[in-house]
Amino acid sequence: MNNKYENIRKFLLHPNNMDVLWESNDLIWIDWREDDESVINYFNSEIGNLIEVDFINNNKKYGDDIKLKYRAKEIVVPYMDNMDRDTTIKYFNEIIKEDFEIRWFVESLGDDTLAFCILPNTLWNSLENEFSKEVIDYYFVAVNMESVMFNLDIDSVFNLISLRKDNNKVPFVELLKMLK
Repeated sequence: MNNKYENIRKFLLHPNNMDVLWESNDLIWIDWREDDESVINYFNSEIGNLIEVDFINNNKKYGDDIKLKYRAKEIVVPYMDNMDRDTTIKYFNEIIKEDFEIRWFVESLGDDTLAFCILPNTLWNSLENEFSKEVIDYYFVAVNMESVMFNLDIDSVFNLISLRKDNNKVPFVELLKMLK
C-alpha cells in the first residue's frame, strides 16, 4: 500500500501527468456490468484478503446475497430487487471504514468503467495533511452510504462534468450540491 500511496502522492504533485496514474495498478477499475462478487474480490485483494465472504441463498432471481465479515463485524449487503455496484461498494466500505477507505477517482466520471482507490485511513489522512482535504476531495471522493456512482443518471453525469470543468478544484461533493 505504501507504493500506491507514493504513486498517488506523485500524481497529486503533478496532476497534469494523469496518464501515469491511469495506467498504473494503483486504481481499481470496475465496469458498470461487473459481477458483484468480482467487485468484492478486487477490494478484498487490495487489503490483503481480510474480509471473509459468504453467500446466503435467498431464493431471489438475482442470486445469493453476499455476507461480509471483518473482525467482529458482519454485514449482509442489502440489495433490493437487483444487485448493483453502488450498494456493493458502499457496504464493503462500511465494514472496513475503521481501518481503510474506498475513494472514487472522479476523473473516471462519464465512463461506464469507474476507477477507485483503497488506502488505510492513516494514508488518506497523510495525503489530506500534505495537500489539503479540498485537493484530495477534488480527485478522490470518499465513498459513504449516500454515494451515487454507477447509478447517476446520464444528465447528472454530463452536468457534473460541466460543473467540474467550470469550477476548477471545487470538491466533488460541493458540485453534487450544485446539481440540486
